[in-house]
Amino acid sequence: MALALGVAMAAPSFATWVDYKPYGGFGGKVKRYKGYDRVKTSEYTANSLNPHKNLYDVHPLPKGQSAPTVIINKFSFQDGLTAYNLCKKYNARLLLAARPDYVNIGLMRDYYRSKTVYLLGSTKEISASIDPYIERFIPGCKVVRIGNPDPYQRNLDVLRMTGFNDVVVADGRNFADALSASGLCNNKGLGLRIVYGGRGYDPAGLNTVYTVGGSNSVFTDAGKRISGFDRYETGKAVARECSGYSNLLFVNGKDYPDSISAINLVAPKNALVLPIADGRDNSDMKEFLTALPPASFYAKDFEKEGHGIVIGGFGSLSHATTDKMFYLSRGYHN
Repeated sequence: MALALGVAMAAPSFATWVDYKPYGGFGGKVKRYKGYDRVKTSEYTANSLNPHKNLYDVHPLPKGQSAPTVIINKFSFQDGLTAYNLCKKYNARLLLAARPDYVNIGLMRDYYRSKTVYLLGSTKEISASIDPYIERFIPGCKVVRIGNPDPYQRNLDVLRMTGFNDVVVADGRNFADALSASGLCNNKGLGLRIVYGGRGYDPAGLNTVYTVGGSNSVFTDAGKRISGFDRYETGKAVARECSGYSNLLFVNGKDYPDSISAINLVAPKNALVLPIADGRDNSDMKEFLTALPPASFYAKDFEKEGHGIVIGGFGSLSHATTDKMFYLSRGYHN
């Protein structure tokens, strides 16, 4: 019963993002999603897709509207990548579970009005007790667990469920490449398949259109390979393969607790994902920032286009790093 009350009383989160005024350099809008931990960052990115009038007041979806929710263990990066397919297919929200036995009922029930909740993970990642509690506290909600013990098999199960036969393959151990691949998937209408890239894999009846990463990342050669000499060059090579994108999501290329929350925004914002890092010269991202369509400076929301969006707090990507990247005219770069 203690668990039941803890789940039932989970409070929605209201804060969503930090908004920056444009000045010099990049001509579009800049936003940062940051929570005090990876769980809150996932909530804030998911919340931003709800109606809101400012940075903090997020409203429930109107009656008659609903969005499914995908739940993953906060440490299950492979499942976070796999969740792209569910988010794209079903317009779902991705939330990270703070513990295997805890989920935020308040958001799913009262804000997203979820009629279906996907539990992506075995009972080791997400406790078996979660299924009946969701059904209890969200009456009429359908709980779908994709629970094979192997995360790569879970990925295949999700691809079959969502009907993606044409896929982009990326290494499930190399998260930066796979995150970049999610933007390519959205841009080309493909599913995201993750594999254990250090050995060959079974095509499993799927058509590999692209392989993202070099041969030390994905051993098997299939489709068109996109790679660079490191994760940042691979991300740039992926971006050059795409066209017609509206926004850019910048994630930490070295550490991924916050970065996986970018999955919430890839499809809704028609965005590409680009890894950057503290201590690196990220001015090479200007190539893609200048290719964005003009941003509207009068909209209350940013559902349109032309934005550079940072995923993660200042401990993940420092203000100095993003300031130097966006505002080149401040004298940081020649």
